[in-house]
Amino acid sequence: MILQHAELDKLLTLWRDKIGSDWQAYRNHTYRLLNYVNEKLPGLSHEDLDLVAIAAAYHDVGIWLDKTFDYLEPSSIRAQSYLKSAAKYPADVLEEKQQLVNDMVMNHHRVRPVAGGKLSLVNVFRQADWCDVSFGRLRYGLPKKKVQAIQKAFPDAGFHLLLVKLAVVNAAQHPFNPLPMMRW
Repeated sequence: MILQHAELDKLLTLWRDKIGSDWQAYRNHTYRLLNYVNEKLPGLSHEDLDLVAIAAAYHDVGIWLDKTFDYLEPSSIRAQSYLKSAAKYPADVLEEKQQLVNDMVMNHHRVRPVAGGKLSLVNVFRQADWCDVSFGRLRYGLPKKKVQAIQKAFPDAGFHLLLVKLAVVNAAQHPFNPLPMMRW
């Protein structure tokens, strides 16, 4: 089980003040995602695991940093900017890495699978988020005991209650688009 990840911790720490009292809940959510992906794809390269960690850090962060419940695009834009500014990848592969992270962020609320080769990582990330949002009821082949162990290591800390509150407020403000982040 991944209990610490330098890249993920670095990013989350940058936003601690802006995320405020929701920080621990969001941190634990991102670690559950990272661990679910790692369990589904245990042979992931270090580089791909770092990209998953970056996507996990950024995937919902627009809720707090951009103060919107329509957060997919703002979150993705922030992730793309980070990848470019971090200068971790040579120019000839940067666009590919940005596209992969963009696809993970933009499709994590997609109901149907995304097709395609490299996109299998996108699907596993999507499944990991659905697993977490469903309290582990949607496991996509993950063993129940593994999901429970990850949940125990990274407790909810109010994350699901936060989602419900945000959804109710957004539905009241935008009754014709209550869940703008959903994709089919």
